[in-house]
Amino acid sequence: MKRVSRLWFLPVILAANGCTLTLNSIFTGKDATYDPLLEGVWQNADATWTVKSHGHTGKYALTLQETAKDETKVECYATLGVIGTNRFLEVTPVRPNTMPFKSVVGWQFVAMHSFWRVEKQDDKLVLTSMSTGWLRSMIDHKRTDIRHGVTSDGLIVLTATTDELQAFLARYVGDSAAFPTKGEEKGIVFVRANGASPAQGLEQTDSLPWTPPRKWEEVKP
Repeated sequence: MKRVSRLWFLPVILAANGCTLTLNSIFTGKDATYDPLLEGVWQNADATWTVKSHGHTGKYALTLQETAKDETKVECYATLGVIGTNRFLEVTPVRPNTMPFKSVVGWQFVAMHSFWRVEKQDDKLVLTSMSTGWLRSMIDHKRTDIRHGVTSDGLIVLTATTDELQAFLARYVGDSAAFPTKGEEKGIVFVRANGASPAQGLEQTDSLPWTPPRKWEEVKP
């Protein structure tokens, strides 16, 4: 375990939901898969997710906005992929224009990845994050040796490689304690806005509306 003292650029809305964060991606290039049914506007009582595809690559432009608060929209890029027999959505925030890499503090901020198990049920989208309570218990009781760091305020960040993360997820994705179906950490349920059909009123993006992570952002702390 490493004590992480560096400043981190976190996906605020996602972190607020208690999602597990990783330093490295859970996917390799071959893992991405396209699903047109993911496109569109998804809502629940707390947030709205707007998903636009980048061709048929399995990569998407994602806009997040909290519903109950007058929050600024958060622009992210997302990748849909398969690990074993399960689909996951990885979300990474776009670096704000006000925080360029070459600024005084910009180089100290690293974008984290969050990941969610994806289940599609008719016009409902269920996204389940790995339980942070379960992960902390596994680490504290030495039931896993998954590489990780801990920020100064106690936030766990998985620092394992992509291969290690995939093996970890494949082992525990079917564990209801790791990916809860009940309780406070159960999956977040979204429905299509106004019953809209997939990608209704949305144009596919022909170019990436984001800047993919630089190599320095993939370096372990």
